[in-house]
Amino acid sequence: MGHAIVVAIHASGLRHDDFFNTISLGNVKNWFTPSGNPIVTVPKHELKCDAEMRWNSTHNMMEP
Repeated sequence: MGHAIVVAIHASGLRHDDFFNTISLGNVKNWFTPSGNPIVTVPKHELKCDAEMRWNSTHNMMEP
């Protein structure tokens, strides 16, 4: 499920922008902070896709 969400966000520039706008707005409005707890700020990190390049590059190094 998480993989499908990351793929969907990466597939569209608008979804990507909306995702980061949601994080920014959520941090400003404290959406991620449970009531009665200290303020939580969600960092804006890039979502990681599959690591196919790593496997392919390792595979290519092993090829004669």
